[in-house]
This record gives sequence, structure tokens and C-alpha cells, in this order.
Amino acid sequence: VDTLAGIRAERPDDQLVFLLGSDQLHLLPKWREPARIMELAEVVYVDRAGEAEPPWEELRKALPAAQVEGLRSRKVTMPSVWLSSTDLRHRVET
Repeated sequence: VDTLAGIRAERPDDQLVFLLGSDQLHLLPKWREPARIMELAEVVYVDRAGEAEPPWEELRKALPAAQVEGLRSRKVTMPSVWLSSTDLRHRVET
């Protein structure tokens, strides 16, 4: 949220997009200021191979319903890549 707020302050007219994997979508309500994140940027998600459909009902209970409904339609379809951000960070470190 701090990074998004900083970018928004520097570039108030730009449209910010925050991309996350569907495996992290269910954790979004536990992040710091998730509703603010959704105000600062258009949150979109991409399916992770083997992940179930996001828990829309749980997300509606934890976040503003209008934001969740908007998020539900913001799925990015792309070829699956069998590499997680954790794996990528590990590869960079070695």
C-alpha cells in the first residue's frame, strides 16, 4: 500500500494495475489496508495452475462488496508459467 501510494503521488494521472496470482487473492484481506490497495490500483489476478476458484464469498465478507465484484471480472488469461515468485527470488540469490 505504501508503494502504491508513493507511485500515485508521483503519477496522479496514471492508471495503476496491481497483478497478483489467484493463490494470493484469498490472502488479500489479511494484507495491510487491502481496501486502500484496491482504491489506489486496479487489482487484477491470474490463475495459478492447480488453484481452486477464488473464495468470492469470503472476500465479499472481508472487503467492500463493490470492489470484490469489480475484481471478480478482472481475471487475466495467459499461459501458465510453472515458476513462483519464491522460486524466482531463490534463483536470483544463487
